[in-house]
Amino acid sequence: MARKLEELRPDSIEDVTRRKEAIERAIKESTHKKWSSKVFEAPEGTEIAEETRRQLGTGEFTKVFKSWAKDIRDEAGRALMAGFTDKFTGEDLEKRKAFAKATGKTHQAFFANNKGEVQAKFEARGSLSQTEAVKYIQGLKDEDFGNLDSDKDKEFAARHITVAQVAGAGTKLSGEDKELFKQIAREYNKEAFRQMQKIYAWGGSPKESPNIVNLKEEKGKTKEEAWKEIEKETKKIEEE
Repeated sequence: MARKLEELRPDSIEDVTRRKEAIERAIKESTHKKWSSKVFEAPEGTEIAEETRRQLGTGEFTKVFKSWAKDIRDEAGRALMAGFTDKFTGEDLEKRKAFAKATGKTHQAFFANNKGEVQAKFEARGSLSQTEAVKYIQGLKDEDFGNLDSDKDKEFAARHITVAQVAGAGTKLSGEDKELFKQIAREYNKEAFRQMQKIYAWGGSPKESPNIVNLKEEKGKTKEEAWKEIEKETKKIEEE
């Protein structure tokens, strides 16, 4: 019973080694999915959040983070952020990437201090934080675009989304978000904007592909289904 209680409330353990062992057991038994916000509210919350992220890996940590109730996500996010430094390399960069992946708050992840306050020096063009933020955006997968949190996050992503990412992102963004992306890209990311204009998912028309006539004439397909297949074919051609 004592061991189970340690798994449920690792913040109650003073010894660091025992706390890490309790977190490891909690992960093995899936007890970490039952944690309350109190686990991260404690002074040990930052260490617990970081240790959980290290043991799970960023991908699995993100899945668990999203499964928690909102009050737990809020406290866990705050605890992760409290561990930020100004280095933007090594462990600090990994913490920031994990925070961005889990919360969708990419702007805070790369431009805020450990209190969540955005710093002008971090936003400055040419800064290490700016460079790492751009690299992070250009490494996003389709679903990550759909998980972006605020307009600030979406605006930054629109400035730096690559042409190759446009098609996939369009399948995950809402109509309102796509309009925001196009508005920003039109001014700051013209190559991406031109790609958005061509793609059906963004309200445009994909380029003619070798199969376009066959798709249109194929019986049993709606116009929308035909265009979706054309878009897939177009994307394949562009990648090749």
